[in-house]
Amino acid sequence: MHLTGQIKVDRHRVDHRPVNNIIFEHLNAGKIIGIFPEGTRSPNAEKMLKAFTGVVKYATKAKVPVIPVGIKGSYEVMSRFDKIPKFKKNISINIGESIKFNDYYNKTKLNKKAFRFLTDKVMVEIAKLSDKLYSHSTI
Repeated sequence: MHLTGQIKVDRHRVDHRPVNNIIFEHLNAGKIIGIFPEGTRSPNAEKMLKAFTGVVKYATKAKVPVIPVGIKGSYEVMSRFDKIPKFKKNISINIGESIKFNDYYNKTKLNKKAFRFLTDKVMVEIAKLSDKLYSHSTI
């Protein structure tokens, strides 16, 4: 993971400060962070899981935009139930317009409802780019 620049996230760890610090170090240095907001692969080819709000929390705190990316065909190559990938399948990656949260950068503290709303805004765009259904939106 280290050789490819990945940041390991231990889901069972209670203290997320070490991971958060690394992410903010990267963002403050002008680097790009790729985050899968759903946290894991969906068990369904057409539907997306409810996203975690971390992407928006990082973006608003670091004052950076989010670039939505939709991936088509990944389920057919390797679903979460597969042990090995199926080769000779096509995957397409679609990159959307950046989403800026300028109106939220100087807020002292956003509440859970605001984070959920902004996360859903990102997920609706990702759903469009990946031709999937995001049924968890509050928008």
